[in-house]
Amino acid sequence: MTDGRNFRSHYYEKVGFRGVEGTKSLQIVLKDEPVDLEKLEVFCVRFPVPVVYRPLVWKLLLRILPPHYSTHEYVWEQRQEQYTDVHHSLTVMSIINEDTPLNMVFMKMFLLEEGDLPLEDEKVPINDSQKAFIEMASAVMNMYDGNDVDCYWITSQFYKLWMKYNNVQSMPGIFQAILKKEDSELHGHLDKIRVLSRLPYNSWFLSVFSSVFPAEVLARIWDRLIGGACKLVLYLALTLVKSHRKMILSYQTLEQIEQLLAKMQPDRADSIITEAIEIWEKCGSQLRPEVT
Repeated sequence: MTDGRNFRSHYYEKVGFRGVEGTKSLQIVLKDEPVDLEKLEVFCVRFPVPVVYRPLVWKLLLRILPPHYSTHEYVWEQRQEQYTDVHHSLTVMSIINEDTPLNMVFMKMFLLEEGDLPLEDEKVPINDSQKAFIEMASAVMNMYDGNDVDCYWITSQFYKLWMKYNNVQSMPGIFQAILKKEDSELHGHLDKIRVLSRLPYNSWFLSVFSSVFPAEVLARIWDRLIGGACKLVLYLALTLVKSHRKMILSYQTLEQIEQLLAKMQPDRADSIITEAIEIWEKCGSQLRPEVT
């Protein structure tokens, strides 16, 4: 474990973080023209992104904006025009209207752009992936209040990135293996009451805890995920369950446990996320989960 941390410290120095931390190191990275996206990813994995810089950092890493500042104005104008055109198309087709919730609007816009919007849209039930997109959109809207274009592009690009570099279907099994190793009693209880395979894994791993943690706290996890540290979600799930260990051991039904883990208050959420990050770091800060 020590060797892993020493290796990472050496790597941070190699890419330019020579003991400088926090906002100063981010300012150094963002001064580059073009921005070195690899350095920016390393920063996001190691440090929380200051709120004032988060929109720019996420847009760069999600490839919404290019690394060259000289093209930002033009590219963003194109993004805005694209948003307007897609939104207008759905309005003309009577698929959305003024009463359509914004997170649902974003989902339908995304489906249209991806060529996956059903012809008889209203009659097709929302599947798990679409529900995850809607929940992610709601979280982003709470993070970036008042800017619909920002919210749409961040949601759609983060969703695409998350689906691209993660085998979400394998995460429940990996989580269960980690839980068994870290707390065999809790694992055994969940298995005994036949809940272990039915935990709210879609809310955790498919929609990336969008409906579980308040947006302002969740952003601290998404910083690292956008930087590439997707294994962190497994430790977040582990910490979420273990932080409610006493109650879970007294429960006998899935409904009780789901209700307990459904929505964290800000103070509780902050402590869970802080602990999850600490455990992940102690376990080597691995970025990608092993598929078992």
